[in-house]
Amino acid sequence: MRGFIKFQDVRTWGFEETQGTANSAGSGTVGNLGRVDLLEGYAEVKSFGFITPALENVSARVGRWQWFYGDHRLIGHLNWANEGRSYDGMRVKWKKGGNWIDLFGSQIDEYDTGSDAASGESDGRGRGGDHLLWGFYSHFNVTKGLVLEPYMINRFESRDRNGNEGAATNGEHRWTFGARIAGKKIPSLPGVDFKLEQMLQTGDTELTTDTRDRDIDAFAGAWGAGYTFSNVAWSPRVGYQYAYAEGDDNPTDNDNDTFDHLFPTGHARLGYMDVHGFQNIQAHKIELAAKPTKKLLLKADMWFFEANEENDAWYTVAGGARTGNSAAEAKNATTNRDDEYGSELDLTVKYKFLKNFGIAAGYSHYFTGDFIEDSVNGGTGRAVGGPGTSEDSDTDWFYLQTMMKF
Repeated sequence: MRGFIKFQDVRTWGFEETQGTANSAGSGTVGNLGRVDLLEGYAEVKSFGFITPALENVSARVGRWQWFYGDHRLIGHLNWANEGRSYDGMRVKWKKGGNWIDLFGSQIDEYDTGSDAASGESDGRGRGGDHLLWGFYSHFNVTKGLVLEPYMINRFESRDRNGNEGAATNGEHRWTFGARIAGKKIPSLPGVDFKLEQMLQTGDTELTTDTRDRDIDAFAGAWGAGYTFSNVAWSPRVGYQYAYAEGDDNPTDNDNDTFDHLFPTGHARLGYMDVHGFQNIQAHKIELAAKPTKKLLLKADMWFFEANEENDAWYTVAGGARTGNSAAEAKNATTNRDDEYGSELDLTVKYKFLKNFGIAAGYSHYFTGDFIEDSVNGGTGRAVGGPGTSEDSDTDWFYLQTMMKF
């Protein structure tokens, strides 16, 4: 048996949070509100071999902890943000050697506290006000340096809240089927690395505006490869990646073709500036990297972003449709709109001073494309990442980061 608990304290430097002048008690208070929270807390049975030898490789965990799988494209811990993501749920794992299978279930959100909330089923379609996530993820070592990861993820969101149609939100039952293949340092392919992942989503979406369901039919994938010249000075690496997430060509019909990236760690999957989410997008990435010394790493990535469907929205890294300035970039602003979002240059330097301490610095520039220019009503819009004065406002970003390992 094993138990684990971890707290987190998240705050903004130099800022004291205030509750304001009108809280639920009707009085104004100022203080440290919402500072400390439980990030992880779970109990775990490390092996059920005490029941029968056949269950020696089976373990179980229940509580709250940080989940992530594969490249974090669908389920990630989002530790790049100030406040990481954790999940309440349970997991049963079979593991033998380097191979394993996870069966997991999580309650993402909860609207009531009655018996319906415990079961997640109140009227045959789970309309108990719940938001549930469950499925399986597996990992198999095919050969040295090559792994295969098939998975299935089901996300259910009830439309109403414990039978209260007046508090209804859009409901959804979305199935995601996928597989990821990754290879690196394969003996027969020295210097080659690659990652291939593709996903298919089915199910249906319930709308609050009427009683009809929209059928979900969406596809996405990410395919990339690179080569490292280990026998050349600085060990340069060149690579290419293409990422695709389907959009909806007609948001008003009975089909919902927009891919949903669920709960990813979106950072750096589509550029370090986090301008785009993995939805309604086509992205090409050219990668260059070199190591002048064992401690120094230099990287340069160039991204080219396009909308998969011009009639669909530009989605943020958080998954919402970007509305920008006075709905100028809203989903319905599609007249004569081009499909080119823009392009992004990411420059990164990492230096390892000591075994457990290093620094990273980066500079990025986003070049605004025609999709953005066509969507902000001819010059009254804003820059990609902040205030601007014209529709072609580019954006710059710089960061300096220290890294310490314990």
